[in-house]
Amino acid sequence: MDKIAQKKTSELFEMTGTFFAFGDEQWSAKVVPDTHYTSCGAGMYCPTDTVAKMTITLNEIMKASNDREMLSRGLDGVILDSLSNHECYYTGDVEDAVDDLAARHPQITLDDIQRVYRANYDEAMERF
Repeated sequence: MDKIAQKKTSELFEMTGTFFAFGDEQWSAKVVPDTHYTSCGAGMYCPTDTVAKMTITLNEIMKASNDREMLSRGLDGVILDSLSNHECYYTGDVEDAVDDLAARHPQITLDDIQRVYRANYDEAMERF
């Protein structure tokens, strides 16, 4: 997520009352009395009456961030970044990068990922 998306996400969460809580103390610090909340997963909670707006807008923010990433890094750069973030050269397994890229950039194919993996393999192995 780029800085633009981080800022917009923070503003969205503030506007919709969305917060993260991983225990009773965090929950008590953020919860508003007489408000019904929906668990959005991964410790994220949102008032039930704003969850649809939050979800739709968050998806729009993330799509715009992913589009900016593709424009700034290009196809190979996006793939290489995911391969590195998921330590694919260390594990020898691209599955986590495939899952990540399928969610963020569905136009990227397994052939694209394998091509970039192979093209950068020798250089990556020099770091180990």
